[in-house]
Amino acid sequence: MTDRTVLVVVRHPVGGIRTFLRYFHRSIDVPSVKFVVLTAGSVELQALKEDLAQPNVRVVGLESGASSLALMRATAALLRSENVVLLHAHGLGSSMISAWIARLMGTPALVTLHDVFVAGQFVGLRGLVRRAIIALGLFVPSTIHCVSHDAAVNLREFFPLLRLRRASSIAVVLNGILSRQFVSPVRRDLAREFDLPPDTFVIGFLGRFMNQKGFVELVGAVEKLRADPDLPRRFVVLCFSPEDGFIREERANVERRGLSSVIRFMPFVSDVGPTLRGLDVVTIPSRWEACPLLPMEVLITGTPLIASDCVGLREVVRDTPARVFPARSAAGLAAAIKAEMSAPSTAAAAAYAPAAATRFDVTARAQELLALVRRTARHGLDG
Repeated sequence: MTDRTVLVVVRHPVGGIRTFLRYFHRSIDVPSVKFVVLTAGSVELQALKEDLAQPNVRVVGLESGASSLALMRATAALLRSENVVLLHAHGLGSSMISAWIARLMGTPALVTLHDVFVAGQFVGLRGLVRRAIIALGLFVPSTIHCVSHDAAVNLREFFPLLRLRRASSIAVVLNGILSRQFVSPVRRDLAREFDLPPDTFVIGFLGRFMNQKGFVELVGAVEKLRADPDLPRRFVVLCFSPEDGFIREERANVERRGLSSVIRFMPFVSDVGPTLRGLDVVTIPSRWEACPLLPMEVLITGTPLIASDCVGLREVVRDTPARVFPARSAAGLAAAIKAEMSAPSTAAAAAYAPAAATRFDVTARAQELLALVRRTARHGLDG
């Protein structure tokens, strides 16, 4: 019998989606099934291939900037040439492009939603039309996988007609990470590496430069801290992020505000564990998330964390030593950073690390997702 194939469609294999794929595929072993990952070309394509370098995984990357139509054609070609028992789309865009083709060709489709919806997406007549199109598109996949309970609630709030679907067709399987990769004493000496003055408080930002990640609030917080005459320590913000998104605009804004000496843009690091441990605190000022992986990684390293209370992120940091501030509040973030300078949560963060390693480990969650894949696939998957 021809090998059974799960066709994984990822329009944009960047950031959290690429990390999710790495953690999931490194945590499962299904030798009787092969995974073909179809993606449009991107700056992270080679990294994705390295992440998924396993015997039963093949990455098919289209040329950089490939159109939606090209992705549709490639999806249809693979559905014809392979014994595809399931199409697994990652992200709403991937699903809207590929799920309907799979269903027309008699193949079940599963979509993993990696984001949440916000009101600003559906403003005016164009927004209403977009909302209606998405609502129809959400009825195409056989199963919808939400990566957090917050995300599932958000989905039903924005698309109440989904109550017409079977309850079992919308499933929650939480994100997770490979804890063992972050349980290590290796630490970057960032103060020495970047020749920082003694006793400098080192703040980390590892988000992408997108509106969602709240970098504007961090810049605002830095301005407030610089103007605070009672600040207990000097500080610097090190941003370890890819050269994409709105990084040029953010750099220009930082320079325009005269903050270049305290906000530094550093090269992206793929192995973030040693860097996280070298920071005094990590800030995650997101405006919204689905189920972010970075706070899990931070908490497992035992590094103090300051996080907003936005949807998705609040679920991850609940019942942890993380300092939480109101989303979109530069003043709240500045106050949290000053509090961490004055009374570090280092001991509490280190003490919580073993519990975080158990709580956020991907192993059990990968098996839950694999069970969802098996349940949705045509005739199920054995072995």
